[in-house]
Amino acid sequence: WRQYNNVDAALKQLLIGAVERIYIRTLQHRHTGFANVTTRQLIEHLLRTYGNITPTDLADNDLRFKTPYDPAEPIETLLSQIEDAMDYADAGSNAYTASQVVSNSYNLIFNTGMFPEACREWRKRPDAEKTWTTFKTDFAEAHRDFRLSQTTTQGAGFQSANNVMD
Repeated sequence: WRQYNNVDAALKQLLIGAVERIYIRTLQHRHTGFANVTTRQLIEHLLRTYGNITPTDLADNDLRFKTPYDPAEPIETLLSQIEDAMDYADAGSNAYTASQVVSNSYNLIFNTGMFPEACREWRKRPDAEKTWTTFKTDFAEAHRDFRLSQTTTQGAGFQSANNVMD
């Protein structure tokens, strides 16, 4: 119980320090400040008062959801992009379906042109196995193989073939 209270107090101080006072002023008591306000109450107040997600916000989120992936970046960049968009859409009461998530993610990977074998294997999977969890596992492995092949190619000296002198 003591640990819970200490953690709540620490979180509350971090939240109060991170948010401009004007946005939480209505919860502050004139004499006791925020002593009788929990972290949860602060968060609920902020969400209820300022956490409105508009249709325009959802359209912008959809653009982020569909932003092309650069395979030179870690695969986690793509996975985070998708999961952040999923969370935001869900918060806006417009959640993506599991099928939309997997389909969009596959298209982003496919459009790079860098993972043809992994894409071929993915298409061969039964639909029941085409889940977000399976996608993350399969394409993280494919990306690891891609990085290793890039390292091997560079180590073999192929990148300097154009520098050969007569």
